[in-house]
Amino acid sequence: MKRKQLLQVFLVILCLVLGMVSLAGCGTKQESQNIEEEQKVPEEISKAFEYIKEIELTSKVEDINKKVGIEATEEEDDDDIKYTWKLSDNASLIATIKEEGEIYSLAVEVKEDYLKNANVDFSKYSEISSVLKEGDTITYDQVKEKLGGTEGNMIEKNSTTTVYEWVNNEGGFLKATFSNSNGRCTLVSGRF
Repeated sequence: MKRKQLLQVFLVILCLVLGMVSLAGCGTKQESQNIEEEQKVPEEISKAFEYIKEIELTSKVEDINKKVGIEATEEEDDDDIKYTWKLSDNASLIATIKEEGEIYSLAVEVKEDYLKNANVDFSKYSEISSVLKEGDTITYDQVKEKLGGTEGNMIEKNSTTTVYEWVNNEGGFLKATFSNSNGRCTLVSGRF
């Protein structure tokens, strides 16, 4: 009789343990699915960043239309003409053309929620700022390292400079401008 009771207790405990392990596994799976969904960047945003890297400033609007697959909308702004390729509600590619007909700048506009990165750390911003105030050189790789080692998102380029942006999970951001001729950071701004 005692043996039968011990066996029943053992089976009850075994069932409880297996049930808890099973539930714990489901929670882990759900958490990993949530993390994957948060980190998934819509294709049009990834494409926008590909386009800004690949498209040369010497490109013609017609060539960009073909590459992007949609026609740009045109808007006059003082002496400039802006062409906008609206890839989605979340991302646009914008070319500013001077009256000479050449692309002056190419920029990406995306919702910052899609740029958030948990590894971005602004705690060393004062070091970057101090280097710039003292007139010393700081490069993209050095800025990247001070911001947690994560790549910045190229958000604008023209013939003389390239601008990168880093965004942390709280929505703070830092934009850094780098000279195309020597790679030096020339300006930083942000909110963090």
